Amino acid sequence: MNFFILKQKIIDKTFLDSSGVEYYSDLYFEKATLLDRLKSSLPKKYKLISIKEDTLLSIEKDLNGIFWCDSVVPRIISKNDLFLEKLYHAHYDLFIGDNSSFVFKGSLSKLQEILLNEINDVLFKEFEINLLKIRSLSDYIGLNSNKSHMRFFNFSEVTDKEFIKKSTNIEKIKAEFNFLNSIPEDLSDYFVKVSSLKENKKYAQYSMPKVFGIDSSILLLNQSFDNDLSKYFFNTLTDYFTKVLTLGPLKDKAYDASFIVSKNNDRIKSLEKWEFYCELNSFIANHTQYSGIHDLRLKINELVLSHKKFLDGVDSYLSHGDLCLSNIMIEQPTLNIKLIDPRGELNENSPFNRSLYYDLAKLAHSIIGGYDLIINNRAKIIFNQNMEASISFDNFFNEVILKEYKKMIDFLGFDYEIINIVQASLFLSMLPLHVENKKKVFILALRSSEICSRIHG
Repeated sequence: MNFFILKQKIIDKTFLDSSGVEYYSDLYFEKATLLDRLKSSLPKKYKLISIKEDTLLSIEKDLNGIFWCDSVVPRIISKNDLFLEKLYHAHYDLFIGDNSSFVFKGSLSKLQEILLNEINDVLFKEFEINLLKIRSLSDYIGLNSNKSHMRFFNFSEVTDKEFIKKSTNIEKIKAEFNFLNSIPEDLSDYFVKVSSLKENKKYAQYSMPKVFGIDSSILLLNQSFDNDLSKYFFNTLTDYFTKVLTLGPLKDKAYDASFIVSKNNDRIKSLEKWEFYCELNSFIANHTQYSGIHDLRLKINELVLSHKKFLDGVDSYLSHGDLCLSNIMIEQPTLNIKLIDPRGELNENSPFNRSLYYDLAKLAHSIIGGYDLIINNRAKIIFNQNMEASISFDNFFNEVILKEYKKMIDFLGFDYEIINIVQASLFLSMLPLHVENKKKVFILALRSSEICSRIHG
């Protein structure tokens, strides 16, 4: 059966400017474009054909099949199977939705008549609960907001005004709540507010107000960081880091160098159990300057320990602990930032503290290293004539955001080399966390080797 994707242009100017894409199907949700998500749910019995909506009424050849507007999104892709089966076996013309966003089973000629309000002898239905219409920035934010706080938790509840975060990892929830509940007043506007910590033998939970915004990794993937937004975003982060520095170093040492080395060692030990580890090790040995994964680990650890005095103790400040782009929400329409999903407290009496190099490296990991591009399939491995491997991002890097990031680092007075050393270690430590996708592990390992080799010269 033919499955026609009707590509609709984003008309709302605010949505168009914020998203950075022309068609709804190019928007990102759950690490894939809306089009790629829908494609992944289609059984092989469907033949996918793309049609631009503005040509729909001018097509003279009659077509038959399912016509699906790209502004219609399955909330949970795994639950779309049953709906597709019902459509496939429907023995009548079926129109679901409205003229702006719809799913239709039948002939194109009848669909054209429906859109011209010249027919009503079909079955009209409202959207099923798993389908959502994305026609405005508010719709898109709502779609992402309902998912953005569920990454590290077993389940989460959403009310009209609040997120309720729950997890069987009780200590993680308590640590996160304690951190967010003890943010100094000068920094409180940058973090989400939390309340109502509850705990029992099975799980812990706390509440936070809904953030009406988009996480900045989505904006990066949609290529929405133009000059104005990039400048505003990094001016805001510069103000945040300046206030953190103004609060002064914390009295407790962080020992970040030994923490990073220990994490690298533990993660690679875990990776050795992966079924493709030997293949990955050979890839690094044959196509980079390193003799294998362990050689790369040792070189990164040596670089970390050679800068121990910068990463430990003296430069220890209040730290978010996981300051990647996906944990920085940009509110709409104010563009204020809200930091979510911090690492948490070490204990109830000591806020989680680190060298700020760690937070800055987490940002670099996303912005300079391309972590978000890699895990969202916007990177590939290429080889030169000597079979040396490198990563191509197909011009997906945003030069404006790179420039503004570097300007922030210069203003704050931090050392790029140390940031890149920590960044290389972050890529290395991520390997066992992505073993469900062989390609991503290989690209992440290669990215770690690229960054490390630039430091070595």
